[in-house]
Amino acid sequence: MQIGEVLDALATPGNTVARVAKEQAGIGEKRLRMILNTAGYEFRNKGQKGWFYIGEGQEPLEKDLSDYSTVSNKTVQSTAPISNKRQVIYSRSDLAKNHKDDQVNDTLGQSQFTKEELTTLKEMIQEYIQEKRNQTSRDRLHIRIMKLKKEERIRKTVVMSESVAKKFDDFAEKMKFNKSNILELALIDFISSYDQEE
Repeated sequence: MQIGEVLDALATPGNTVARVAKEQAGIGEKRLRMILNTAGYEFRNKGQKGWFYIGEGQEPLEKDLSDYSTVSNKTVQSTAPISNKRQVIYSRSDLAKNHKDDQVNDTLGQSQFTKEELTTLKEMIQEYIQEKRNQTSRDRLHIRIMKLKKEERIRKTVVMSESVAKKFDDFAEKMKFNKSNILELALIDFISSYDQEE
């Protein structure tokens, strides 16, 4: 079915996008709207109602809907800065290539990010990944100790071999952590490893 035929059907009184999509085009309403938007059309509900061409160049009236079949549910809408009227739909991969966009909407069209905000978000993600890579075992241990529950403490006397006690003392000294916290984490890990086997 051609774009022109769809527009004629939509202009017929009593026809809705849902009806034309289902009965004549054989696709879903949302998909038909996306195809029309991609082809350069927008729906106006004020003044003269209907679908109007706002794209550049000649109207694609004779183009088939299948020409726009690459439009998927994973598209992201983007308003191009060249014309404040034109709405272009890019795939996620196109957005990575095309840096001319001022704003990018999420798939639901609810959140808008400027180009600057997207750049900032990317930088934050890169910093996070780099910090993760550079994180030492001491850093990871510190994070785990900080997450320990702040509960009432009880004293326990632990007896162990002299060699293990020496290694434990050296480890606590090197890491600069409280032995009780290290021992608590070690016991949590040990107990959970055996609980998982059951």
